[in-house]
Amino acid sequence: MDSCCDLFASEEFQRRSAINKENRAKLKIVHTSGARSFQRESVVSKLEEARLEIEEMRARQMEYEALLVKRSDMEQTMREHLQMMEEQQRKKDEELMQMMAGAATEKRQRASEDDAGTTKEPSGTTRTEDATNGGADA
Repeated sequence: MDSCCDLFASEEFQRRSAINKENRAKLKIVHTSGARSFQRESVVSKLEEARLEIEEMRARQMEYEALLVKRSDMEQTMREHLQMMEEQQRKKDEELMQMMAGAATEKRQRASEDDAGTTKEPSGTTRTEDATNGGADA
């Protein structure tokens, strides 16, 4: 044990210790990674950054996929609404066409009824035959 104490107490050891102390104070980058070298620490750091970047990319990918699903759902809903609106418009058009056809039929019926109840005299005057005027000129 004395040899160990003698080593630290020796003049040569004290001189080297002082030189090393000065050199350590001059360092701009303090090595704090323990047994890892700067190169290995650099690689480990880059790997960690890459891992974090991959995790962020995966999270963005999941968000993107969720947005695609929402977009697809919205497009499907819009197609369904469009079909429903087209069907409603088609029904309205059919109802309008039926109403117009019914009105035209009624008009023709009234015109034929009017023609049936009125007769022309050879003189060119119109005579209506009904019970109220007894066949008098109109």
